[in-house]
Amino acid sequence: MARPNVRTANQQRPRQPLINGVQSVFPKGKSNPYSRFHPLGALFAAAVAVILAVFLYQSLFISPKGGNSKISTFLSEDNLSKLESITSEVEKQPTALLFGEMMEVSTRVGGFLELALLQMVTESEETPENEVISVYDHTLLQRSGKVIRRTVDIAYETLLKLLRGVPNANFHLPSEHSPRMLFSWMVSTAQMYNAVLTEFYLREDNTYHHAVSLIRSVNVLGWAPSTHANFFNWSESPCQSSYEAASEKWTSFCEKSCTSLTTIATRQAASYEELIALYPRYAPFRLHYLFLLALGEIPHAKSEAVLQTIHAQRKGLSTYTNVDGFHSSWLDLLEFHVRSSDQRSAEKVDNTRKIVRGLLQSCGNLSSHHFIKLNHVKHEVHWPGTFSNEIRPPLLTRAQSLNFIKKTLPIMNAQEEAIILEAIKECQ
Repeated sequence: MARPNVRTANQQRPRQPLINGVQSVFPKGKSNPYSRFHPLGALFAAAVAVILAVFLYQSLFISPKGGNSKISTFLSEDNLSKLESITSEVEKQPTALLFGEMMEVSTRVGGFLELALLQMVTESEETPENEVISVYDHTLLQRSGKVIRRTVDIAYETLLKLLRGVPNANFHLPSEHSPRMLFSWMVSTAQMYNAVLTEFYLREDNTYHHAVSLIRSVNVLGWAPSTHANFFNWSESPCQSSYEAASEKWTSFCEKSCTSLTTIATRQAASYEELIALYPRYAPFRLHYLFLLALGEIPHAKSEAVLQTIHAQRKGLSTYTNVDGFHSSWLDLLEFHVRSSDQRSAEKVDNTRKIVRGLLQSCGNLSSHHFIKLNHVKHEVHWPGTFSNEIRPPLLTRAQSLNFIKKTLPIMNAQEEAIILEAIKECQ
């Protein structure tokens, strides 16, 4: 599949959806601050990077003609080798101390790599790309990207086991430090997937790994709401105290992505916009994106935009790939959810009741279709088709499911309501 030139296309059409049938969650006059494809986003980020790190770039990757590359302290071969070594140790026998060291070093290295990549974007706007690349140590860029990817993959798997409660006698979190440690690890993992590696794979023109990085960042962000009550409180202060050497971009990502249900949902929606731009015919991305618009806590998601997205998906459903059997039914349910009561005809109400009975009447349906996060279900659901190796999150978070059920139950009769509530209770 040919790769869409999403960066160029969306800079030229700032107020159009990323692709046909995708309505951005951000209203007219408000660019998406999370997407590297939104107008001026990459340029603004790169400009900030230049102001903060002109000297850094001169010593980081740029080499004088005819001379050897000048390599920064953190992106030297020695430090990359050190990060590789720590990552290997964590993979074999993870301990909290080793894992924390790995995350701190990788956060620094990833920050410098991201700055360098953004600087290359800025320079390529004014200089032929082949000339820009010629003054950068391409081998070091490649090596840095690969090392970061391996490290963050290990972090992803380790965090997943930790949050599942998989026993590990060697991985002991001191109770007095666990909230800050877990928070910083999750943010770093999400940030490296969502910001560093996506920029790297965009430069490498690697659509598949670009998408996988976004998928995994969405998953990590999705773990936060189910763990925050036990591990940390929602606020911006942990972002400013997690890592002493964290870059301003890391802190900004943390504050804009991990400090409330709203910031998480908005970052996830922006990630799905990118995924749809990369794989426009892959239906599951569209369905998850729509759930965030219709049921997520996104302040800019207006009912009109959500309805436009629903109608566009319904129209294009026959042209998509890997369509879930329940996709069309959820389009009807979400449309009913978004519309006000005076816009619901008796026929629509009857149809909605029928669909709800079919989808939500048993714990088996809830479990097999992965509609809601179920505590007792240990197996993972994976994306169909191209991304079958990647974990697929549930369609609804607990907060979203409660919101949906609250608005749906009033149209059900007493018996139907009792059956649905019992099914949900059985699955808790």
